[in-house]
Amino acid sequence: MTFFGLPQFVWEIIANVFITLGAGLIIAYFTSTFLKKREEKIRISGTILEKRINCEQEILTFLEKENYKYEMPKDKHKDMLDMVSLYGIPLPYGTNLQYSVIFTSPKLFEKFMVSLENLFAKNRLWMDVKVRRHLLLIQAYYSFFRIIPVILHRLPLPKDKKLTDKQYKDLHKIILWQCGIIFDDDLNMLTSELEELIVSSIYKLDLSRPKKSITRQKMQNAEVVSIQKEISNETKRGIYMGELLEGIEKQLYGLAGVEYSSLSDKERKEMMEQAFEDEIYQEEIDLED
Repeated sequence: MTFFGLPQFVWEIIANVFITLGAGLIIAYFTSTFLKKREEKIRISGTILEKRINCEQEILTFLEKENYKYEMPKDKHKDMLDMVSLYGIPLPYGTNLQYSVIFTSPKLFEKFMVSLENLFAKNRLWMDVKVRRHLLLIQAYYSFFRIIPVILHRLPLPKDKKLTDKQYKDLHKIILWQCGIIFDDDLNMLTSELEELIVSSIYKLDLSRPKKSITRQKMQNAEVVSIQKEISNETKRGIYMGELLEGIEKQLYGLAGVEYSSLSDKERKEMMEQAFEDEIYQEEIDLED
């Protein structure tokens, strides 16, 4: 049988050729599209990974550099041990006292906090979700030390026992230094955990982003509550908050010449609750900033 002068088998061959070509073109189109999308995803992943490595390494390097450790000279061990014993909080390394350089001066500490906040604001878009949350937790942890002057000024003193601005500043410096010694193990732990999360975020790249910002609803959300609970229940600073505030009170009243033992339990409780409320309020502000 012939069609247009050509045998049937020739038309069958021509039809098979067109079918093959059509199928090949369709497969090539979808393959090309798939490969282009995959190539684009790889390119984007590479860019994000590079940015993530750079920003997270910058933050980790900053924390390690700023938390350079000093050891307490042996001739000052006894005096400092007597002072920190007022808190009744276990020391991290027994009599081998050490602290970060940022705790030697309120100005150095404030400079450190401002730099940390700026680094976070600059790099937070590139961070892994878990790294970002942990860095917020670190900021919240440090924020207490930032408001020591607020707590000192909120604790009431008798009218005839007022302190001068210089006395408040000197006491602030001493308490900040003591906190650096007492909570050095906590701070080391937080930095170590951050390093582990950074390494994990690089080798297990997750491109997903949270659907909601942690600063939504004026910080009244589950994520912020979770951070505050973790600090309160799982860190030394949170567990010994009562002892910490009591130690601050003892030193303030001792400097003012007030017998701490003469205060009633109710008065001391009210003072600690007042200071603690200020601490939580300030933590929320620092996180939002």
